[in-house]
Amino acid sequence: MKKFLKILIHHPILVIAIIILVVYLPAGLSLAPEGIKRQHVATIGIDIVEENVEVSLLSYFSTESQGFQENYLFVSAIAPTIPEALRQIEINSGRDVALTHTTVIVISEKVAEAGLEKYLDFFYRDDTVSNNAHIICAKGTAKEVLKYEQQIVNSINVGLEELSLYNSQSVLFTDINLESFYKGYFSQVKASFLGLLEISETASGSSSGDGGQGGSSSGGGSSGGENGAGGSSSGASSSPTELQIKSFDEVLVLKDGKAKLVLNRDDIRAMNFLNAKATGFDFQILGVNDDFYDDVDMTLRVEKNLVKRRGYFENGKPVFEANIMIQVSIDEILSDKLKPEYFSNKKNLFTEAVVKKIEAKVKGDFSALLQKLIENRTDVLGVFSVLHDQQFGRFMGWYNDLENKDDFLSLITFKMTVIPTLTI
Repeated sequence: MKKFLKILIHHPILVIAIIILVVYLPAGLSLAPEGIKRQHVATIGIDIVEENVEVSLLSYFSTESQGFQENYLFVSAIAPTIPEALRQIEINSGRDVALTHTTVIVISEKVAEAGLEKYLDFFYRDDTVSNNAHIICAKGTAKEVLKYEQQIVNSINVGLEELSLYNSQSVLFTDINLESFYKGYFSQVKASFLGLLEISETASGSSSGDGGQGGSSSGGGSSGGENGAGGSSSGASSSPTELQIKSFDEVLVLKDGKAKLVLNRDDIRAMNFLNAKATGFDFQILGVNDDFYDDVDMTLRVEKNLVKRRGYFENGKPVFEANIMIQVSIDEILSDKLKPEYFSNKKNLFTEAVVKKIEAKVKGDFSALLQKLIENRTDVLGVFSVLHDQQFGRFMGWYNDLENKDDFLSLITFKMTVIPTLTI
């Protein structure tokens, strides 16, 4: 003991450290974690209500328990601006809003029609929001989509982040997030696109699941936006309907930040034929007839897609040329008169008639998409980028001389070569 006291006398810093531990450590251990005081926002919804904006949040918060279980809270508020709405949500819910973990921003069609850039500006400037946050456009209201997400998160632990990520990687084969929106917005063609999500109600004999374990009150208890200070939350519901996804296979094309046109599934497939990253998607050819086939339909899957895009001038006119080497597998052969030969060696199934049908399908889908883009004076195919990068001086000279630059797509010659092969 005397030896220990001598050590303390010669090392006063140890005395100070011991005093600090004795005084402050018990108090620090008894405090609740900082995260308990916050609602960590997973998804943000933005709607227009008259002259105001309605911001909806789906957040998770921790409760003091042995496992610190996460509970999901839905809350919304209406205010003239997004920062004011977020502040009102904090007041109504009694928790600070933390955007660090925000992965999805849902906007309504009304927001897209009004101009997306002014509604995303706050989130792009906020350093806590990742530029990789996915953006989804809702048919209807964004608020309804967040209620759907709360329902599925509480039941099967799948959220909009997983749905959006799959849509980007396996349907559109391109990123759709804050960064990609602003890249498109500030590009020469000023074009970008968003996935379109439609939610519908279906009859159900049980609760819709909006509350689940996260059905706690927001604190404000008002109806969600009768006035600027309104906030609402969803608790357990006795509604006889439940929400489900009706469609998530269309694309909303934006120009100058505003909704321009909608691309359907056929249009998206036509874009994917020009995308070397796009694999694993299906398409159908109809009415194959030759010595081998007797009026059959086939469903084919793209296994590999080699695309070379060229930009050059021919007779003083810009040309966009796409050479596509597409490797496919046969998913199914549909016929009223099946033959044993249809189940023979795979090589025998890939006849000249099949090759010609594939060529016609790819070119036909592309032609239909191109016509739609020309009519809407919008380039989402990267035509401008290819010609700009490969023929910069000559193309920009031609482009700058145009009386109306939005018409440039209609003045370009398009060529396409399709070489299909069968994956064995």
